[in-house]
Amino acid sequence: MFGTDDCRETAGELRNESVEIVSEPEEVPWGVWALFADLYGNVHNIVEPHPTDTGVPDVA
Repeated sequence: MFGTDDCRETAGELRNESVEIVSEPEEVPWGVWALFADLYGNVHNIVEPHPTDTGVPDVA
């Protein structure tokens, strides 16, 4: 599993380098994720988690 700040951008960069994107970036309740295959066919996750709620109120 590989973490990123922008799953869609990372998937695009990998695609530009001829990496096979097995599953396009998808929005899920906890963030955005995608799958890519390495040179040997192993499938890996790219994960962009949503920011977590710290429980501290925002102060303007």
